[in-house]
Amino acid sequence: MLETQKDIDAVTIATPDHVHAVATAMAMKLGTGAEQYAPMAKAIIGGLTTSVLLTVFIVPAAYVLIYRHRRVPAQPERAE
Repeated sequence: MLETQKDIDAVTIATPDHVHAVATAMAMKLGTGAEQYAPMAKAIIGGLTTSVLLTVFIVPAAYVLIYRHRRVPAQPERAE
């Protein structure tokens, strides 16, 4: 649509989140200005979700992998 109409000055993007980047890039490639906004709550909830996932799953999994691959020094045998 943007390719056929040359009299468009700006584009307002009101699509789901996964389409914003594609629509913005397309509008900018054609020389049209583009704006997009995301609510602050999405950023905060996304940050909280990411931090919880890292704390609960990723960091412990990394520790388990590191712990499994570390070499334990051999203990000297005790003479009794």
